Amino acid sequence: MLYFSAPPKDHNIYIENVLETVLEPVLEGVGKLKQTVQLSVISQATEALCQAWMNFILSEKIKFR
Repeated sequence: MLYFSAPPKDHNIYIENVLETVLEPVLEGVGKLKQTVQLSVISQATEALCQAWMNFILSEKIKFR
């Protein structure tokens, strides 16, 4: 059974940096596209980021407490 503690009260600077570096340019770049295309591109970028992050966590055997 998994147990979760309360969510952190402060944001993580690393995550903020990743989002600004990776996803923010995507958001800026799709601004003039149709909304359906925007959603598709943003979804793909978010999914790729999450998959890469998960692969890194698993390959490095990072544990969270």
